[in-house]
Amino acid sequence: MNRNCLVWALISVTLCTIGIVAQPDAIQLDFPREEFLNRREKAMAVSNDGIILIRAKTNIRTYEQHGFLQNPLFYYFTGLHNRIGVILAMDSQNNESWLFVPDALNTYPAVAEKALLTISVENAAILGVDHMVHWNELLPFLDRRLAADTSLKIYVEFQSVAANGPPALNIVEDPWLDALQKRYPDTEIQSADAVNRLRLIKSEAEIDALRGAGENASRALIRALQVVRPGMHSREVEAAIVSECSCHDGNGVYFWPVVHAGVSTVFPAIFGIFADYENMGSRITAEDLLRIDIGCDYNHYKSDVGRTVPASGKFTAGQAEAYDLLVTGYKAGLKTIRDGVNVQAVFDSAIAGIKTMKSQLKTDLGRRAFQHLTSPEGAAQFILHKQGLGGAEGSFSVLKAGMVIAWEPMFAIDGQGYYLEDMLVVRKDGYEMLTPGAPYTSSEIEAVMAESR
Repeated sequence: MNRNCLVWALISVTLCTIGIVAQPDAIQLDFPREEFLNRREKAMAVSNDGIILIRAKTNIRTYEQHGFLQNPLFYYFTGLHNRIGVILAMDSQNNESWLFVPDALNTYPAVAEKALLTISVENAAILGVDHMVHWNELLPFLDRRLAADTSLKIYVEFQSVAANGPPALNIVEDPWLDALQKRYPDTEIQSADAVNRLRLIKSEAEIDALRGAGENASRALIRALQVVRPGMHSREVEAAIVSECSCHDGNGVYFWPVVHAGVSTVFPAIFGIFADYENMGSRITAEDLLRIDIGCDYNHYKSDVGRTVPASGKFTAGQAEAYDLLVTGYKAGLKTIRDGVNVQAVFDSAIAGIKTMKSQLKTDLGRRAFQHLTSPEGAAQFILHKQGLGGAEGSFSVLKAGMVIAWEPMFAIDGQGYYLEDMLVVRKDGYEMLTPGAPYTSSEIEAVMAESR
């Protein structure tokens, strides 16, 4: 395999050296350059025995996507949200950042204007990188560095066709990884997981963007409560959510809204949306309890918020008791969130809060929900997960100040899922709610729905 062919294997067949040359758009960073410089410094510190390679996306968006979606890790370290085919190399031994850049794309000129990056001293200075060169220089660079120091490792972000999904969805092997292993069989090639975990702790600039995403999601949730009616199709509620996520400087939805009823509200049946043309939607009936799950996109950062909602506008007495048990546990867990707390301690506090409600239960459904939630498996579907440029930014077992998380307890009884979710940032002595204004208890939800009726 000659050098050009191998480089293409490392990048993608989407690009082409004999392409249409256009005048690229000027670089516009969403955050100060120093933000990205600090991130790269930290990356080279945690993987200080090698070269870290991070790719931009190599294909344009599909018609189905609401906008071009950059590889989150590439965006995190460069701030380049539209550029295609660029490779970032962070040489930790020399403390240098390199950008390897294509000079043409086999596409329409208007696409190339958005996707190409001009190689210049001025652009390198704007981005704060030490070197900006043509992508043909990638392999000579790697050859040279690995020959000079055979102990160097290569750190790469493992990807596949389904790179943005959970591991179970990654059904195609990564040609990038395969090409590197064939080219450098004696070099240790490792996952850039340690670098990716840097995204766990957010800067104040990131938190500000997440605050905007969270506020938009709260507005979208309230809007959904206002519009939902028996007889509507769930798609109509989804449309109202998308509209609200697109207001207040928002950029639409992070994931397509979930408006489910019945057994499809039960975890993990909710994941059927990934293989269903109708998003597991249906015509809403007065008896339905809906799971409404919303994520808004704001300046590349994503939110996550949701509630269980009665389509009729009124919970039954049993449903209200079952749901309010979960709300009580949610609020008890929330009180424990702060720097240094173990995730399991949050779940334990939630169950302890639920146990205080036993004497107040009056319905059969409420008492059975209590028995389920206080059983050994009661917190099995309680979740704390990460939020940022996406919803999967590394695992954690202990909360740290600066983390942005979604607190998402849920359970199911009688084939019906009960759920609520908010997003918050962990602080040293507590937390800051990033999805303010949304109702919690059954009576609060009913009150919001009544206002529009």
